[in-house]
Amino acid sequence: YPFAPLGNAGAWEDRWEQWQHFYAQAFYLSKNFDVHRFQMYNEPNHGSPADVTPAQFLERLQFASDAVQAAVADVNALYGKSLDPQMHAPVTAGGTSTYPAWGAPVMQNLHTDFLGQGEIKLIDTYAYQQYGLDGPGFASQLNGMKNLVNAAAGGEPIRLAITEFSTLTAANFDATSETLDSPAQFSRMGS
Repeated sequence: YPFAPLGNAGAWEDRWEQWQHFYAQAFYLSKNFDVHRFQMYNEPNHGSPADVTPAQFLERLQFASDAVQAAVADVNALYGKSLDPQMHAPVTAGGTSTYPAWGAPVMQNLHTDFLGQGEIKLIDTYAYQQYGLDGPGFASQLNGMKNLVNAAAGGEPIRLAITEFSTLTAANFDATSETLDSPAQFSRMGS
């Protein structure tokens, strides 16, 4: 979903459209179902090339995070709730290898809103996805990601979530006759 470059006709119209979509979804889900955890875009680093650049992703995340936080705050005020709005990002596939391009910009702008001001917390949970490893490999990637995120956060608590994981991706499973019920796969997954 393209944004017109700032300074061009339609630039704020594009951004306003995204903001209001995230606001409406977050308001509805928070009001009716107490949802308070959101993500913006699954695997922004996928595509050939990726559908958005890291800089474009960051700008979209800043608008989405602002909208979600505003919507949940409005629900809390209007309906007497005390939901804590939380954003999960960047939800990239590939573990620590994706951090420099996709994770570092998010963490470097942890408190920078779409106006360039430091008035928000952009994300609460650093989310990523990992495939193709065994238990020690997953642990190594998680520890590596924790170190990168904690160093960038400067001591501020940021949760981590592996939002998808398995021994193979769905595409790789399609190329084999194995499933997660195959002994080689379930023992590797169990490790």
